[in-house]
Amino acid sequence: MTRMHDPLGRMAPKPAAVEESGVALELSGVFSGYGDTAVLRDVDLVIPTGSVVALLGPNGAGKTTLLRTAAGLLRQSAGVVSMFGSSVGRTAPHERAARGICLIPEGRGVFPGLTVAENLRMQRPTWCRDKDGLDRAIEAFPDLGHRMDQLAGSMSGGQQQMLALSRAWVAQPRIVLLDEVSMGLAPRVVDEIFTALRRLAASGVTLLLVEQYVSRALSIADQVNLMDKGEISFSGSPQDLDQDALVSGYLGGEPAGPDAGAVRAR
Repeated sequence: MTRMHDPLGRMAPKPAAVEESGVALELSGVFSGYGDTAVLRDVDLVIPTGSVVALLGPNGAGKTTLLRTAAGLLRQSAGVVSMFGSSVGRTAPHERAARGICLIPEGRGVFPGLTVAENLRMQRPTWCRDKDGLDRAIEAFPDLGHRMDQLAGSMSGGQQQMLALSRAWVAQPRIVLLDEVSMGLAPRVVDEIFTALRRLAASGVTLLLVEQYVSRALSIADQVNLMDKGEISFSGSPQDLDQDALVSGYLGGEPAGPDAGAVRAR
């Protein structure tokens, strides 16, 4: 499902290779892990351009490892990782970032001793004009605009997470990988973050979302993939997935209500 461009997103012009490819990110037969420990085993995953894809599964399933492998922080031992139809398996993380991929890792990824403005400038790629990233981040999270001179470490956890997430606007990415961005946050803050993610998706940015709140992830997803023991066990639309069975059986939680599915899953 490809979304129309939202002028508020003000994404940078896309290279021809991006426009020609209907697949933003693809893993084919990928094995990856840490040292001698294999985590991903023969993973095939296709992320269509402009789509929102939820990646769900129990603890230890390999979801974080998959995101880190896609971003280049881990090198696959076998298989192919491609962005927009071109193999990137041998490229460094900063080279993949320059091609348009952005990883928002689990936790508060900010510099606590720097101000909000300084954090935003640290996140800005060299090809962005001075105010572009600031404007986009403040549009997404207006509270940051009132705290530009405040030290990041003195803000609440929710405000720090918004600052960490602002990288997805500052860096002008085409693919954003999100790892448990709602973890430990108050429901009101989670609502604000998911509103911002919907807006980001509406601008045409591709999202791959690992999320502990299953029902929230499924509410914005075009496609869902389940992982178990380093393998993809299901791939399809949210409508094809029995959500109660997912939460009560697959993830070991309670049946999914409006805010159910708060299951820790890495």
